[in-house]
Amino acid sequence: MNGEGSGTPTAWAASPLADELAPPSDLPPVWPDPQGRQRGIAITPLHPAVPELARRDPELTERLALIDAIRMGDARIRGLAAKLLGQRLTRPAAAA
Repeated sequence: MNGEGSGTPTAWAASPLADELAPPSDLPPVWPDPQGRQRGIAITPLHPAVPELARRDPELTERLALIDAIRMGDARIRGLAAKLLGQRLTRPAAAA
């Protein structure tokens, strides 16, 4: 974690987990991104290109956010994230 900043929501603050969980009362985790609109706690992404890729590919964004939830979440969040990630990895990719 890198302190507060603006960016793109990740982990439980991003879809699909944000759709499944009640919003937390604290600041959400975000990938630092000068074009991001969400204020939150800056999380170092798995790769520096993640914020840019997230703007271009919603399916990849979901998968990377789920990986962050597995990296950072409590047991309940990790379990749900692993289940949802497994579903996304076994379904065919959307046609371009």
